[in-house]
Amino acid sequence: MRIVVLLWLVGIWQTASLLHGSTFVTAAFTLGAAALGLWAVSATPRILDELGEPPGRVLELGFAGIHAALLRLVGFEVVVVEPDPAFRNRARERAGDVLAEPPPTPFDAVVASAGSDLTGITARTVVLVGQDGSVWSSA
Repeated sequence: MRIVVLLWLVGIWQTASLLHGSTFVTAAFTLGAAALGLWAVSATPRILDELGEPPGRVLELGFAGIHAALLRLVGFEVVVVEPDPAFRNRARERAGDVLAEPPPTPFDAVVASAGSDLTGITARTVVLVGQDGSVWSSA
């Protein structure tokens, strides 16, 4: 777990350094993002308990498993589908089991890139992520 946290901090540092600010600015952004991430991870189970609903099933479609670890960490059951064979091995490294196509079972939510074909997928909530990072949700 310590190595995961260390890699997480290095990733945040590298992302913050893309701002090309001083070391102080990079450190401030890294600490702020780390604090926000820790708060989100620690608060989510409590918030879900207060809602009285168990975490649900999430379908991650076409992101090579990048969301799976964090969603599992907060208690969701995640099914990763990577239709592109070029990215399937990378998805397996990140998320374990990876499917080539979505199963017919219903999901509480689906996370997919904007423009994805969601035909045959049953989900209460649809979250679409654009190439520019914008997010649209049906909920």
